[in-house]
Amino acid sequence: MIFGEVKIIDEKQYVNIDLLIELQKKITKAVGVAEQYAQIDGGHHKMWVIDQMLRELLGNDYNKWLEKYNYDSRENDYEEWNYGIAP
Repeated sequence: MIFGEVKIIDEKQYVNIDLLIELQKKITKAVGVAEQYAQIDGGHHKMWVIDQMLRELLGNDYNKWLEKYNYDSRENDYEEWNYGIAP
């Protein structure tokens, strides 16, 4: 049975249909970036592909993730995020 935006699977499991649709859209966009650009040679281009995929998957949370990543990189002695170069 469907109740508003929530599908009831059983008495203990509920699924937010809108959330599932939004996640599927993000995954589809990220896969599209990989399909279109990942075969281009060069580590700097591949890094750009990874960055673009993360932007699609994280959406508005990308900047929060980036800030944490760069903070952690300073604390743990590894390089800050590399955005790569667009092909």
